[in-house]
Amino acid sequence: MDFSAIAAELGATQPIEVPALSTHEGRTLFVDGDMLCYYCAGNDYTTVAAARSHARNLLTKMQRACGAGRTIIGMTGSWSTKGDRSLVAVTKPYQGTRSGHKPKNWQYLRDWLVAADNAIVVYDREADDQAALLAAQANSVDDIVLCSRDKDFRMIPAMHLNWMTMELVRVPRGCYSLTAGDEVFGYKWFLLQMLHGDTVDGIPGLPSHPSFRRGVGTVAANTILYLAQNATAGILAVVEAYKTAYPDTWASLFVEQATLLWMRQDTDASLDDWYHHLPLGVDTEDYAALANALEEQERRVTELKEDADAINKAASLQD
Repeated sequence: MDFSAIAAELGATQPIEVPALSTHEGRTLFVDGDMLCYYCAGNDYTTVAAARSHARNLLTKMQRACGAGRTIIGMTGSWSTKGDRSLVAVTKPYQGTRSGHKPKNWQYLRDWLVAADNAIVVYDREADDQAALLAAQANSVDDIVLCSRDKDFRMIPAMHLNWMTMELVRVPRGCYSLTAGDEVFGYKWFLLQMLHGDTVDGIPGLPSHPSFRRGVGTVAANTILYLAQNATAGILAVVEAYKTAYPDTWASLFVEQATLLWMRQDTDASLDDWYHHLPLGVDTEDYAALANALEEQERRVTELKEDADAINKAASLQD
């Protein structure tokens, strides 16, 4: 995500008094450390000590608000492959729209958090994927609390702690749709993103549709899913939208967008993890088309990685 605007909120945000929940020793709080660095860095006049103090106090407030027995800080490594998303992206460069400079204290906070005993730094995926993995491995959604301002987290079954209000939202496993305030959680959020995309990460979703002249934005996405009351009806509506818009290439586009958007729950952060979470009811021919497109994507990504390895090897021999 592009968090450069978030840093400015530090001075404008008023403290929130949060009632403490009784501590559940088996409950773990997962905090988006990438977000924390931007949010607590402050501006060019913020001292290192003030930024560090703000981060420490915010982490304490979060753990107190959700009653967790421990806190994990999730960080995406500096040289992370991010689950090979940059290689998957064909329609638009992944995260190609990011802009804005990093706040002065960003690097200090990052180094400080990475060195913490309770930090998890991932290099084969994004911190978002790590959150999804931990949520999937938890005995119950009540045992894992996720806290981030990154909207991608909302598809993950877990307890969600609102970054600003410290309110908790429980998203059960198998949940299709849950609305808290104006935010949609559950599998439906993944499907909505499959339609309107994620502009922050440069993921287009469904770029166009003959029924929506202005493109597939939030209104169009909700219109397409208006009658869908469960995951099966939802995925069928999204597949049909892709087939209507791109009859010849729908499967390749669908696979690309799903691989970019899905928060991966398996230990290998596999490109096809989303495919294994498709609800029952998809037409057999459509399943086959998606499987074939997945195989082609895997082949292409593998070739790109092999080419990159060959170039790096040749460069090292010249040094």
